[in-house]
Amino acid sequence: MISSDIIPQSVRDLQGETLQFTDSSGKKLTLLINPWKIVVMKSARTGFTSILENAIGYHADYDPCPTLMAQPRVEDARRWSKISLAPLFRDTPALQGILRETRVKDSNNTILEKHFPGGFIRVIGAKSPDGFRGITVRLFLFDELDSAPLSAGSEGAPLQLGERRTATVWNRKVIVGSTPTIAGISAIEFQYAISNQMHYYVPCPRCRHFQILVFSPKSMWAQPSWRLGDTMMIGELTKGYLKFDPDNCTWTYYLCEHCKEEISEQHKNAMVASGQWRAAVPEVVDIAGFHVSELYSPFNTSWLLMAKDFLVAKQQIESLRVFINQRTGETFEELDALTLNESVLLQRVEDYENVPEGAYLLTAGADIQGDRIEVIVRAWGDGDESWLLEHVVLPGSPHEHFVWDLLDDYLHKEFLHARSTPKRPVKLRIRCAFIDSSAYTTDVYRFTAPREGRGIFSIKGHDGSRKLFTPSGRDRRTHAALYILGVDDAKQKIYDRLQKKLTEEWKPGMPVPGYMHFNKHATLSYFQQLTSERRIRKVTRKGVSLIWDLPRGRRNEVLDMEVYALCAMELIRPVWDRVKINFAKHLKELSDSGPLESREDSEEESMRPRFIGRSKSKWPSKI
Repeated sequence: MISSDIIPQSVRDLQGETLQFTDSSGKKLTLLINPWKIVVMKSARTGFTSILENAIGYHADYDPCPTLMAQPRVEDARRWSKISLAPLFRDTPALQGILRETRVKDSNNTILEKHFPGGFIRVIGAKSPDGFRGITVRLFLFDELDSAPLSAGSEGAPLQLGERRTATVWNRKVIVGSTPTIAGISAIEFQYAISNQMHYYVPCPRCRHFQILVFSPKSMWAQPSWRLGDTMMIGELTKGYLKFDPDNCTWTYYLCEHCKEEISEQHKNAMVASGQWRAAVPEVVDIAGFHVSELYSPFNTSWLLMAKDFLVAKQQIESLRVFINQRTGETFEELDALTLNESVLLQRVEDYENVPEGAYLLTAGADIQGDRIEVIVRAWGDGDESWLLEHVVLPGSPHEHFVWDLLDDYLHKEFLHARSTPKRPVKLRIRCAFIDSSAYTTDVYRFTAPREGRGIFSIKGHDGSRKLFTPSGRDRRTHAALYILGVDDAKQKIYDRLQKKLTEEWKPGMPVPGYMHFNKHATLSYFQQLTSERRIRKVTRKGVSLIWDLPRGRRNEVLDMEVYALCAMELIRPVWDRVKINFAKHLKELSDSGPLESREDSEEESMRPRFIGRSKSKWPSKI
């Protein structure tokens, strides 16, 4: 058990229940003595980082040794060192005075490396292999493993690089934890699979039957055992689960798998206090693995609150993924893209031509081919609900000027809004358009450079995990700005939203956050291209990853254009409440002042992407 002297006063004041949580987890801490590696697959905000900090403080004071702490990125390492590590040494009574005063220049006391009598702690970002070189440590800690890159540079998995730093130490200790991500490629899931796979069993207050707590009967621990590589993940551990009112969530209770009685949340703390860790694979003795769910946590949560949050999260795949990963501490099983059948999607086509009610903003994506330029225009509303307006093909070689004139004229087009009347037409223009510059790069740059004031930019898509859009400077010759798009995440967003369905009660005009609407411009060929790519698991020298694969003979121009239109929307990202208020005011002004040829109010002007400053060397940015 960790003494209160090893917990900074600032942390005790901030977290309050930290000591109680540590005390109630006494069994968990005592189990850290024998195995050389500890794996914790957990939900978010369960106190794991505080446990790592406690371990650092314990060794600095009582059993000093060389220590290595890995965060996903160098930025994370610096932030954690300033926010958590510095207060640990500054505010903890037992650690005060171990380090030099920070105002004294000392190479042994920096943000990322601190020395104390008998040992040191180095904090590194897992992305760079340099931090792993030149040291031998006894204690290696890794926080948020799944957020780290698959490889540190080109030298391999960062966890294995860190473990090698401890290989020659007889009493080494490796502690790694993370919230999981995608089933099958989650690094913490694999580490948990090779451990003894411990779960926390709590007794039913009525029948005293011990069981684990899971949120849903679809929990990964309620499913049959499955193979993960060469290792078997043990399932079918429980038949109990949390039950709640699916309509308005006025009640919730846990269903005991043995006596089938209702367990109210008032018994939770007593159940947890009487619980015990049990290993599903007890023959593994050198690696201890723990799974921790928010269902057990006493911190700022309740079963009722989890149920309410789930009812909101399940409306969109993106938010459901966050709930499963960070609230239940389980991996998310990606929906197979094969379930996106183009014939089924064709049935979603609706009958509308103008900008529908609820849409206030238009973006476009253009794909450049050898004999044509294809463009789609999508309208956007609150909650990222969107409507396809048009898909056009402009015939002609990109080397010819006339096809670019056609594109310029089209991007000037005004689209009639559903709120229009014969005497009061309301029209919207395209506020941002992304043009692919992967092919015919110079021609695209020459087209977009003088039109950036209209929100027309050159882009290039990059595979891999990255932000939806990143400014990448300007071309030296044409001075065109360039955005790099993270197409993998954008495609996943689109596929997630295509899984969303309308309810039977839905009627045109009813808002459906995240839903993608389509009109007659979406033909069978359109949907075939939209669903052309498949996300598959691929083993590389950096590990197992998910990649987007285009089968031989399939076309994907539509998917690319939808990605560009989505990223253009993310670049603008308006405040929808303000947009709707201003739009309503604008309609009222029109009723008083007469007809309008094009909506050019100040709100739309503020949503147009711009660049900071007038210097040609400035990078693109948004307001």
